[in-house]
Amino acid sequence: MQRPATPEQWIEAAGKLTADDRGASAYSLISAIENWKGDKIDELTRSFSSLPDEAKSGMATALAQYGSGVAPALRGEAIRHLIRSGAGEGNHGQSTQHASELAVQWMRKEPAAAWVQSLPSGEARGWTQKNLARHWALYDPAAASQWVNTLHPTDAAAVRTYLKENP
Repeated sequence: MQRPATPEQWIEAAGKLTADDRGASAYSLISAIENWKGDKIDELTRSFSSLPDEAKSGMATALAQYGSGVAPALRGEAIRHLIRSGAGEGNHGQSTQHASELAVQWMRKEPAAAWVQSLPSGEARGWTQKNLARHWALYDPAAASQWVNTLHPTDAAAVRTYLKENP
């Protein structure tokens, strides 16, 4: 497989992936975009976001599974798609794990709180809130506490309980 050089080429190649494709082709496609920056990655993120849901699953799975080095905004869109489609709900699904990992990774580089709140409500967002607050508190407890206070009262209570039980 030839390495895609443009967002259009990447979308075309990644569109052939299935949600179950975790092989070398998925990894190769993700590694091809790990160093993309600026307009190129922004265009790819917009292109991915504008695809119909049924065309996103294979790409989203690959981005969530192998995309730790990919721009957080693109990986975030992929994880959001997987959660919306139901892949992240129930029994701490892989999408929940990926969302939590991304929030913590993103926290170190860019504000993650707004992205976490943009996730669909449910188990994935709840666990991501808890994990973000816990890791954030390691670096800046006051800021983490301030953020928790901005959450919906039910969410804030769940996060506070989690933090007390998991110091």
